[in-house]
Amino acid sequence: MSGVMTRVLAVENEAPIRQLLKVTLASASFDVRAVASAEEALNAINVDIPHVMLIDWMLPGVSGPQLIRLLRDDVRTATLPLIMLTTRDEEADCIADLGTGPDDYITKPFKPSELVSRIRTLLKYRTPQHGGGVIEAAGVVLDPADVTVSVDGAELQLNPPEFKLLRLLMSQPRRVFTRNQIVNLIWGDSRSIEERTVDVSVRRLRVAMGCRGAELIEAVRGVGYRFSGKVA
Repeated sequence: MSGVMTRVLAVENEAPIRQLLKVTLASASFDVRAVASAEEALNAINVDIPHVMLIDWMLPGVSGPQLIRLLRDDVRTATLPLIMLTTRDEEADCIADLGTGPDDYITKPFKPSELVSRIRTLLKYRTPQHGGGVIEAAGVVLDPADVTVSVDGAELQLNPPEFKLLRLLMSQPRRVFTRNQIVNLIWGDSRSIEERTVDVSVRRLRVAMGCRGAELIEAVRGVGYRFSGKVA
């Protein structure tokens, strides 16, 4: 995001922590807006979608996990980088069960430097999808500029949907995308595309990737798919 100030939307129930977030992120040269509820956050998003969101677990009315589900189900924000703010290790453990939930979490109290580092690391991983940079992971090299993919040095022949699918999954490794999200993000709002089309594309992509396909394109039962390799 060179030349553009990163916009952060923080959703935090407690006023002192909201103020801490504003001061911490502003001092790190982020353009930060802090609100106290999910309703305020959704209103803010309708005006301007941020580059990343921080979401408190305990929010009045609509909770943090509920807000994340709303964001993941909306095609506009389905891939928006999200960091959950938790107060207990038990809450952090529950995040693993959210399926299509946050990309990262941090427990309170946290060091300001750690929070800034987490945000920058997350945005670094998310940049390839939006900025067109080469993505490398687990022997897979995807170049959006040349529209090429290779696995362990062998170039693959992919059709456009398969290429877009792999790029989407690799842009956010270990993040589970639902079939509906994949349909919206790859084919748009076309009503002629069914969710089973995703399964067909995944099957073809795995075949094209050879013996590595099933290992790297992982199915999450009852939810969707994710890329299991770690992006370099």
